Amino acid sequence: MNQIVGVIVLVFSGAILFLSPRIFTYIALVYQPIVLLIMAYVIVFLVKTLRVKEKYALFLLIGAIFFGFIIINDFLFYNKIIQTGYLLPFGLLVVIISISYGLSGKFTKALNETEKLKNELEKYNRRLEEIVKERTKVMEDQKKLMEVQTVELRVAIRRQQELFK
Repeated sequence: MNQIVGVIVLVFSGAILFLSPRIFTYIALVYQPIVLLIMAYVIVFLVKTLRVKEKYALFLLIGAIFFGFIIINDFLFYNKIIQTGYLLPFGLLVVIISISYGLSGKFTKALNETEKLKNELEKYNRRLEEIVKERTKVMEDQKKLMEVQTVELRVAIRRQQELFK
């Protein structure tokens, strides 16, 4: 879907760049419903994201809905249906603020999750170090016991050899 939207935007942007104003003014009338469909797609996507409990998608959704109303207002103003004024800069400001807040919340959540995972990893590493120390001590004790038994065995072998001579 993103590629289709990208191609459509590229075609209409190219029309604005390369065609005369008389022609691309009429093309804008065709482009307006497409922009509304794209905006509706974005809102539906954000509603789906909100359903999967993405906490900060709410701010993005509110910003997108507000921006959708601003787009509708500007289309109606551009087509001289209403006389409210051109509000796109204000709408962009609200969208930028909502995206910034939503992304900062998402980054904060990711940072908190990373910190939590780091703490768990440190806990497991400490436990692993304790296990290694315990097993190393057991091995050292067994080694000492084997050394003592080796010495005792050598002494016993020598005694046996002396007895058979």
